[in-house]
Amino acid sequence: MDQVTRRFDAVSDMSLRGRRLAQLMRRDPSAEGQFWYSVITTGVYCRPTCPARHALPENIRLHETLAEARATGFRPCRRCDPEGASLAQKHDVLIQTACEMLGAEGRAPSSQKVASAVGLSRSHFHKLFRQTTGTTPSAYAKSLRATTARSRPLTARRSFDQVQDIRIVGGGDVRV
Repeated sequence: MDQVTRRFDAVSDMSLRGRRLAQLMRRDPSAEGQFWYSVITTGVYCRPTCPARHALPENIRLHETLAEARATGFRPCRRCDPEGASLAQKHDVLIQTACEMLGAEGRAPSSQKVASAVGLSRSHFHKLFRQTTGTTPSAYAKSLRATTARSRPLTARRSFDQVQDIRIVGGGDVRV
């Protein structure tokens, strides 16, 4: 247990400040947008989910709004960028872009290509995709192909690629 946590645990009251400091120490994502804080000793203001090392509670000032945090005269944190989109929002945009790439007509690109396109390493992309969607990129692409294959009308003029897609997803013979 670090020094900041021990000092915070010593504060027994659960006033609004106490609850917010607890959220801050846990980097609670539900606190995002509810309040901001500034640190007197560093001269910065941050989001409650900022990954930077925590300051001592007596050096933290809580703010109801971003405008109030700006009014302190401190600069915005460079790690959490309280002026921009939250990390969760940035991740959602990346995963949405990846889903669009995986759902594009034709053969789905490899995880490496999709990860490079959204600016992440393959392992970090895979972890983030799974956290956000609850499935892996390959399973997501496979389910999209299955949905597409089922929704295509039955005609005698299916192309070889369409039949191959259905075979891959269905795992068996396809009679046209």
